[in-house]
Amino acid sequence: MGATGANTPQRPNGWVQRVLGRRAGLRVAFALAAAGTKGALQGSGGGLAVEGAYLQTPYHGAMKPEVRAALLEHIGTRQRVLSGLTRVQRMTLIEVLIYDFFAEQRRVLVKWAALTGQSAQIDTGYISQHLASIVLTTPGQGFKGKGVDLVDGSEVKSAAILGGVDRPRWNHNMGTVASDGKRAAAGQRPMYESYLVDAPVMFYVLFDRVVDEASDDDSLPVLRVRAWAVDAKNDDDWRAIFEEYVAGRTPGRYNLQLHPPVGYDDDIVVNTLDNLDFAETKVLEIRFTVPEGPTSPLEIDWIVEPPESVLPIKGRTQRLPWKRGGRPSRLEGVAGHALELAELEVLFPEVPELAGTIPVVDSASPDAPTDGDED
Repeated sequence: MGATGANTPQRPNGWVQRVLGRRAGLRVAFALAAAGTKGALQGSGGGLAVEGAYLQTPYHGAMKPEVRAALLEHIGTRQRVLSGLTRVQRMTLIEVLIYDFFAEQRRVLVKWAALTGQSAQIDTGYISQHLASIVLTTPGQGFKGKGVDLVDGSEVKSAAILGGVDRPRWNHNMGTVASDGKRAAAGQRPMYESYLVDAPVMFYVLFDRVVDEASDDDSLPVLRVRAWAVDAKNDDDWRAIFEEYVAGRTPGRYNLQLHPPVGYDDDIVVNTLDNLDFAETKVLEIRFTVPEGPTSPLEIDWIVEPPESVLPIKGRTQRLPWKRGGRPSRLEGVAGHALELAELEVLFPEVPELAGTIPVVDSASPDAPTDGDED
């Protein structure tokens, strides 16, 4: 670990020993993967082929040969590293990811939210892509948010509600009927084919809070990460919902919304066309509490550990009837799920004049709840 400043929060000793004790194997895997990368890559057509996976790049037409070669090498190295990880190593990396983003980054956000009243919500979109790459052992394409989420064309959908009461959704841009025609005239395929034709896997991630209706103590919430991997080419019930949405689009409609099981312990995903039970496709579930202080340990509880290999996906979603009002939000009215905060003068010792001037507020202002029955 590199040198840090005097005021930089340090990971607790127990955490360092627990994680670094398992990192020797990771370093060996990285070295072997990097050494064996050259010669394993080849290009094809307008995209990039990496060990059998075809990557459609957004700028392939104007890409310089040296940039293309470097990108191929980087993607290939990452793919070999990820595919060479053991299950224990992948679990270790997921724990490190949770610590980096939720124990450290969220603590900083909560600190600033106490002063500003702004949200302490973490943008989990890119975190979910990191998680998907580790679980599926498939890298991203390295275009800084451009192009596909994973090099094999798989899509990653993220929803989060760690603070506030808004109901998150997994959004799917299926394109409008009008855009289908325009794209066809330009020699392009309709947008919904990115899900129904291109993506081999739909990787869904939900960050939420565990609801304990028997407890009145919400000072230190139990946070949760769940992920499901759907076989987009062979999951009949999942495909049926998407195909019915495409066939039933009216002018202006394009966004197929799936509502994840926020605050619920089951795996029921809601849509007005019908619900889907994702239970057989779950690949991980982690519960953890964010430590109050920089020296407190991060408590992680693996509810569902990732399998040795997610692919090929054997589980399938199951279609269930939808009922209006049958799935109310379980997080409305609990926006105060924030860490117990010290006085502002403790959080911001650089400005001692804050002492006693501004009351400590919740870390996240509640957003207006929305109708969970939208599709």
